[in-house]
Amino acid sequence: MRILFLDCFSGISGDMLLGALIDLGVPIELLQEEIGSLGLGGFTIEAIPDSKKHLHGTRFFVHIDPETHGPHASPGTPPAGSLEHEHEHAHEHEHVHDHSHGHVHDHDHAHGHVHRTLADIQVLIEGSGFSRWTQQRALSVFHRIAVAEGRIHNKPPEQVTFHEVGALDSIVDILLGCRAIEWLGVDRILASVPVAGQGFVECQHGEYPVPSTATLEILKGIPLRQSDHPFELITPTGAGFLAEFVEEFGPFPAMTIEKIGYGIGLRSHHRRPNALRALLGSVYAPSSVSVDDCEHDWVSVLETQVDDQSPELLGPLFETLLQAGALDVTLAPVQMKKQRSGQQITVLAPPELQNDLARLLLKETTAFGIRLSSARRLKLTRFSANVTTRYGEIPVKVGVWRDRIETVSPEFEPCRLLAGGEGVSLKAIYQSALAAAEQQGLAPGLPWTTSTT
Repeated sequence: MRILFLDCFSGISGDMLLGALIDLGVPIELLQEEIGSLGLGGFTIEAIPDSKKHLHGTRFFVHIDPETHGPHASPGTPPAGSLEHEHEHAHEHEHVHDHSHGHVHDHDHAHGHVHRTLADIQVLIEGSGFSRWTQQRALSVFHRIAVAEGRIHNKPPEQVTFHEVGALDSIVDILLGCRAIEWLGVDRILASVPVAGQGFVECQHGEYPVPSTATLEILKGIPLRQSDHPFELITPTGAGFLAEFVEEFGPFPAMTIEKIGYGIGLRSHHRRPNALRALLGSVYAPSSVSVDDCEHDWVSVLETQVDDQSPELLGPLFETLLQAGALDVTLAPVQMKKQRSGQQITVLAPPELQNDLARLLLKETTAFGIRLSSARRLKLTRFSANVTTRYGEIPVKVGVWRDRIETVSPEFEPCRLLAGGEGVSLKAIYQSALAAAEQQGLAPGLPWTTSTT
């Protein structure tokens, strides 16, 4: 299982995330080419080597042409005497109209600019050439930010408007961040407990505390640790990425690290490098578990026990979970507290569907909690073959290990349909299928070649 671990020891922002992912190997040329499909001009992107406190990595920039997008476009480097924030830290907080916690630009300038609603941004993103997966995840991040802003200003997310420059910069960061994650092809994304700063920032309406109100709204339900750094270390876009992609927060798990990337921010901190560290690798597999010549993968195991669920609802639950992508669902009787008879529901799921299936379990059952764990799975290599019987053609599953057949199993549904149509027992159909498979060279103990089918 491929893992991306984000070490947020100095916070996280959209540009720092992109810098770290590019440092891991995501080609900047790919991002430059694909961002052109957005259909907007007047900006360029760049990734350059940089370092903080002898820690070397990559800094990501969005250069916006002030002649195209107005005098407040974000520069690649701040002018002399300006506040020392990386580009997102410098104007991330001005992305939303009538924002209550911006601290660099005055809000009055925005009234002369074009504003984009969430629907406008959706049309723009869905009209781009990015994959459907990237589009959907980018829109989900944007929606999280809009929901947070809407709560602050007491309005629905659809009515939140984004400043022209801020929206353009966020669209670029969010789209390319999602595209970079897709390119890495990881199975799970984990993160350390993110570190936030403290203090106050000055804006049009006065001083507001750090972390910003939008950032805190987005990070609800996520563990957060505050440091004594008098800066805003986590931006709303950085928080949006954490909320959208990260499954668990804490120390990085037992993993074999393949690559380490650093996304460098502009500001220099006194005691720690201003950077985001990203670890790319795979789950550590103990040497005592042999996987030679055998397929293997990782699955998420979801377990819960109920003693007050109507049995009539448990049958449909199986079908609902399987349709939602569960690999397997089992039910077993258990004796619960107060001597109550109950049922244990166990779901095997692809790791990327763990959260969705957990929410589905909580929605469709009376459970108040679910145990989550990961399990390594060794598997026979599986093939499908068709065998011809006196009753018709029947598909069978063939399990192979080390080029030798270990098991043959007729598919249930085709056998059931044939048994009903022929007026014979299901057992007879099964036996006929197994006999036909053996005649065709498909039987346990026999060698396997692809020409067998």
